[in-house]
Amino acid sequence: MGEAEGARVTQQRAVDAAGEHAKTAAAAAAGIDPQSFTERQQQIDRVEELLGPLDGLREEVTTTSTRAASAQKALEDALAPTDFADADQARAVLIEVELEASALQELKKVEERLEKNRASLTTLQGLGIPAQRPDVESLGAAASMARRAANDATDVRQKAQDRHESAKKALAERAAVDTRSAGTREQAERARRAADVCSGKTKSRISLRRWVLGRELERVASVASEHLSAMTGGRYTIRRADDGGDGRRSQGLDLEVLDAHTGRPRRPNSLSGGEQFQASLALALGLADVVSHGGTASGRRIEALFIDEGFGSLDPRALDDAIETLHHLHASGRMVGVITHVEAMKERLHAGIVVTRLPGGRGSTLTVNP
Repeated sequence: MGEAEGARVTQQRAVDAAGEHAKTAAAAAAGIDPQSFTERQQQIDRVEELLGPLDGLREEVTTTSTRAASAQKALEDALAPTDFADADQARAVLIEVELEASALQELKKVEERLEKNRASLTTLQGLGIPAQRPDVESLGAAASMARRAANDATDVRQKAQDRHESAKKALAERAAVDTRSAGTREQAERARRAADVCSGKTKSRISLRRWVLGRELERVASVASEHLSAMTGGRYTIRRADDGGDGRRSQGLDLEVLDAHTGRPRRPNSLSGGEQFQASLALALGLADVVSHGGTASGRRIEALFIDEGFGSLDPRALDDAIETLHHLHASGRMVGVITHVEAMKERLHAGIVVTRLPGGRGSTLTVNP
């Protein structure tokens, strides 16, 4: 398009120059005289020579104009879809052929990559991948944390498996020990139950020792009742108390006194002072009788009995009954020693040893009576 425009301009200039020559020749011919005809004829020949190619040039100008119009139309059509205002702006961005070829090759590669990326994008969209680009750094940090957590979980799992294996081995060993020790455990259980019974850890709360003592106490109470009944004219007897299974108390060794006047049992501490002395004396005599008859499996007979005071709390009738009981014991072959300050006792009993305080409280004398 640029070469055609240049040729047209050149031809137009030639046409203009030829026209000027023609005008000059015409002006010159108007004033030609015969004498200067030859000279003018030469000028005309020169003009004709110059005008010879004029028709060709005009035709060439017409062709060139047509080509220039076509080129202009092509230029306008080429510039229409672009941002260029004219050809000069387009020429300003023209690049070399080699550079253009290289750019076209790069463009082709970019288009190929673009097509591949579009195919990959379609695949990712089919997989449900979000359209927006994720935060890779945050996701990377989260992935690192997840890997660490996974490693920790793997360690915990391994430790748990190791402990599980150890537990299985321990359970197997325990089962083997249980099998081997079944007889021993049965014996131990029987021994434990026997120990509970002996130590009073049963419902009755009575140990074996207390139970045996309770049975012996029943024997003592039975014999003591005979002595107490004799001392009290048949009013009082002694027996071992029945606690009725009260687990809050130490059972088996409590005593109670049965009052024949009321028909009801009484606690020993509800008796009067003299009655308590009679009950104590009866128990002492009962214990001596039981021991003498082998109550403790010793087979030893108790030949002597010492009673320390208590007679001052008895009324005259009770005192007479107590002295009569002592006489019966002495008559049965037992030696009975009484420690007392009661004058009635001194008068009615033989005083074997008499302790007399010296005047001024500086000592005492001891007199033994045969």
